[in-house]
Amino acid sequence: MRWDAVAMVDPEYAPTSMEESSGWLAIAQNEHNLGNFEAAGVALNHYATLSKEPLLLAQEQLSLAMARGDEEGVQSAKKAVRARDRRMRASNFVVGNAEVLSGEWEAAMEAFEAGYENEYVAPNRRAFSTLHAFGAGVLAGRTRTKLAQDGLALMEEDDWVARLLGVVLGTVTREQILAEAAEGRDYLNTGQCCEAYFALAFAPGQDAAGRRADLTACVETGMVGYVEYEFAISWLRQQGLWQ
Repeated sequence: MRWDAVAMVDPEYAPTSMEESSGWLAIAQNEHNLGNFEAAGVALNHYATLSKEPLLLAQEQLSLAMARGDEEGVQSAKKAVRARDRRMRASNFVVGNAEVLSGEWEAAMEAFEAGYENEYVAPNRRAFSTLHAFGAGVLAGRTRTKLAQDGLALMEEDDWVARLLGVVLGTVTREQILAEAAEGRDYLNTGQCCEAYFALAFAPGQDAAGRRADLTACVETGMVGYVEYEFAISWLRQQGLWQ
């Protein structure tokens, strides 16, 4: 039970500073997830006065600024994140997403690549980082085939992210990945379809029309909050293909 709920039950309850800090962070994240950005901002301001975790605060501020579409806030929070996590050991996804939303593909590639290099992160997350770095690299005119191969080596052959990496490396076909995505073997099939279309957009031999069609299909899954969805919609908007 969260500290504010306890206080409603017991008016004499006085939370510790750590409990109160954690409570405000939970409120900020909940309001953010519900789309109540103003309320999330208020809660995050309360958290800022109590928090002893500057990196976590900067990450939350960046995430909220991105959700609000506050470009100035994004740039400010991004600098704070990088200052507190110089090797990007914990922040590759949030900073990579911010660079994606700004259409800074090479910077996004570097952020995601740093995520792969963090050996303290779960292998699945590191492998996904190589997939995102690969896509960003394609849009930046950079080749990251070796990185995708390194990500693939972290996983078992039939793991979902391994299958996605197989798409960009040309060892898994379009028919195979779409059929597997529709099964929803690992999790929500709509989410897997979003990821599958993203990978297909960067498959070997893909042309501009095919990439546009696959990234449009990725967005049309409606998986808001997925890295692949945000990546796809950012590129489409940059091309003037999405409102």
